[in-house]
Amino acid sequence: MKVLISDYANALSPHYQLTKQVIEKICKEAQVMIIGYEDHEFESALQEAEVLITAYLPIDQKFLKKAPHLKAISISASGYSNCDLQALHERSITLMHIVEYCSREVAEHALSLMLALNRQLKSDDTNVQKGLWQGEEGPVRTLDQASVTIYGYGRIGQITASLCHALGMKVLIVDPYAKDCPYPVVDRLAGAQSDFVINHMPLNKHTTNYFNKEFFDQMHPDAYLINVARGGSVDEDALIKALDQHQIAGCGLDVLADEDPELLHHPLLERDNVIITPHMAYYSRNSVKRLFEYCGQSAAFYLIHDERYKQSVVKGA
Repeated sequence: MKVLISDYANALSPHYQLTKQVIEKICKEAQVMIIGYEDHEFESALQEAEVLITAYLPIDQKFLKKAPHLKAISISASGYSNCDLQALHERSITLMHIVEYCSREVAEHALSLMLALNRQLKSDDTNVQKGLWQGEEGPVRTLDQASVTIYGYGRIGQITASLCHALGMKVLIVDPYAKDCPYPVVDRLAGAQSDFVINHMPLNKHTTNYFNKEFFDQMHPDAYLINVARGGSVDEDALIKALDQHQIAGCGLDVLADEDPELLHHPLLERDNVIITPHMAYYSRNSVKRLFEYCGQSAAFYLIHDERYKQSVVKGA
């Protein structure tokens, strides 16, 4: 029973040692390897692996051809947009993901970006660092006089909505599947007219480039976009134009279109009205521990045929 844990070098966390320990404790027969995607041993390890654990590797037909014995994949994340579900279905490969481990963390990160943008903390700090004891006047408002539209009313969206509501904000929701929602549910472009737009949607064919020129044209020049979901939901070229043409006041991004971005000369950098964090919205000490334990548990339960692995199976894969 061979398990391969692998990812890009910058994503191959030392916390995977915890994942390895969890698997070996539950499944005594498991042989667990931690090998980077760029390592020369990767392809030979992939050829033998029955279970793969990864967060970002591109799982498509080309990848799967190199993994003839692969039976299951445990994604060490909630999202699985890097996986070709049709290719997995054709090979009858079970796909598992983390159903819940960081909802509160992501919601608080979205709120932090919103508060920092609204209070213009980045530009004020930049001035002070330059020796200028002065702030910038801009579209700062008290949040009890502001509106926010939350795109995606799942676990994270519900927590974000409750936090915004507690601040006295007018909360709107865009989600065709929202049930028993205590806030007004509006359509896509109506939601664009709020003071703040927060994205919590999964990435799929319906949400790719969802925030595009048409969307930014509906936003007002004092409004902010906050994306703590997936970078592919935002058309970055359209966002850059919207910023350059002052169609929106700014944005807070925990993700970019490229999961491994080339930051040198990136057009979204060095802007006082843009805050970018390196895909860290999920993070707290507790959430990291849960993440690396859960992905290991799913893999181990699958190996020993414990029905609990089914709780994390992606339906339709």
